[in-house]
Amino acid sequence: MDASGRTAIEFSSFGSLRGIRVSVDGREVVRDEGRAYKKIEMPLAMDWLKEQASIQSDIRDSRTVSRVKFRLEFEKPPFTVNLRLKSDRPFEVVGATVRYRHKKNRAAVRWAHNPGPILTPELEILLPPGARLEAEIRADFLDFPGLLTCEGEGVHFIRRSEVSRRVNISGPN
Repeated sequence: MDASGRTAIEFSSFGSLRGIRVSVDGREVVRDEGRAYKKIEMPLAMDWLKEQASIQSDIRDSRTVSRVKFRLEFEKPPFTVNLRLKSDRPFEVVGATVRYRHKKNRAAVRWAHNPGPILTPELEILLPPGARLEAEIRADFLDFPGLLTCEGEGVHFIRRSEVSRRVNISGPN
């Protein structure tokens, strides 16, 4: 399992974010734009997501049947979690323990509003021979790792932190 991670801070408001001064662990950023949403990629010490992925594959009628199992554990409670599966070729989902959306070579699972500390989705997928399958996990948290202060006159906004992982779960068969 090849995992790489990113972290980010998200700000959104019912109005503009113009004039908001943000201090993150001593690093100051001034938002001077008229948009109501901004995401700032930033290396943060927030390894709040532990992920495991396993795959078992069989050949059936010249196609690969893959049973993909995930175990997502969270140190802090997530607000939302997204799991996206992507292949370099179209595939078919033939069974799942969770609700999902599927279109050609992509499938997505979304948990919203405090889904719990452990998620264990399983999907059974029919892949063409030689297809690659990757997963991306994104979790949004209302908690923040470290000192964060925001100043702005007459502005009410929401802030969240995000952890993303890209996981390679199968290569060419």
